[in-house]
Amino acid sequence: MQKVVILITIASFFFGSCNTAKIKSQEPLIQLSKGQCMGKCPVYDLSIYANGKLVYKGFENVKNKGVVEFSISQKDLDKISKLFIESSFKTLESPATKKRRDLPTTTLTYDGVSHSYQTHTMPKKVEEIIKVLEKYI
Repeated sequence: MQKVVILITIASFFFGSCNTAKIKSQEPLIQLSKGQCMGKCPVYDLSIYANGKLVYKGFENVKNKGVVEFSISQKDLDKISKLFIESSFKTLESPATKKRRDLPTTTLTYDGVSHSYQTHTMPKKVEEIIKVLEKYI
């Protein structure tokens, strides 16, 4: 009986670990979210997964409203990831400036690390990454 309990404990630990890894792989590798302003700013979310799946959700003041899904090549995904790595995105500091009411907030996430910016606080490296990502929408 004791062996059965041990086997069940080991099996539940093993399968529980697999589920955690599976959930992590279902999270986007890259996310770009553009928020509202008081004018005609584009409002959308863009998510790119490690398998190349891209999900775009257009909300307001965008060419394509609604949800669009497609895949990008591994080569393109590698180029984008390289931009994040070369920019030292994970170690960038988020700005500590006061937010302006009429400027939209842009949130960019890579591999679980997020930074939010308004246009006047965005580093050049981040602007370059966003320009590359926006080519897909």
